[in-house]
Amino acid sequence: FFFLYLCFEMKLTFVVLFAFFVALAYSESCACVAEEEDFTINCNQDLTSFFEYLEDNNCQDDCDQNCQRNFYIVQSHHDYCLSGEIPTELEQELHEFEDSCNSCEISRRYDSSLTTCPSVDCDDDSDAMDAFDVLEGECIASCDSDSCGSAFQILRAYHDGCDNNDIEEELEEALHSFEDLCAAQDCNVEHETDQLVCESDDDDDNNDDDDNNDDDSSSANILAASVFALIALFI
Repeated sequence: FFFLYLCFEMKLTFVVLFAFFVALAYSESCACVAEEEDFTINCNQDLTSFFEYLEDNNCQDDCDQNCQRNFYIVQSHHDYCLSGEIPTELEQELHEFEDSCNSCEISRRYDSSLTTCPSVDCDDDSDAMDAFDVLEGECIASCDSDSCGSAFQILRAYHDGCDNNDIEEELEEALHSFEDLCAAQDCNVEHETDQLVCESDDDDDNNDDDDNNDDDSSSANILAASVFALIALFI
């Protein structure tokens, strides 16, 4: 009986891992979430009431359906809108809810007046830590120096280009603390042209090569996780 119980526990563990990897492989676009949840992504709207709902209902501990909708609204604007369009306090404190609520996918709106951010390794946040140290040590009063501008751009690249759990919450909040001071040194992580349009399966056929590569990568991740789970069931 002990052996049978052990086999069951192993299979259960594999199934849980399967669900985890599938969740990592797929995250819905904020444009599609906005359609499903009936809200509009508009950087001019007041987000105060939605954020206050998160705070007043302990959504950082239990992200129920109502919490999730309000989080989607604030998170999609946080990730999409430019510096200065979202209150700094809201930008900083939103990260407290990221562990309990699911996030949708959207990149910060492209600003043609800015340069392109440097490439970073999302699996290694040491460069982000170094950049944070530079900002804290040299850039409190001014962000005009090359070292301050470079440090801010590295932190921007991590914040906008990596998943929420790739860097410490302290680093995410630090970026927002320096956004006003380092506005002239800001940068674009990527240029997405139609992020507010929910693409259907038919539209996917018309995506460019980069989009197709991303879809293929996600599909490969899901397939690998599925095979992994199937093998587990036959152990």
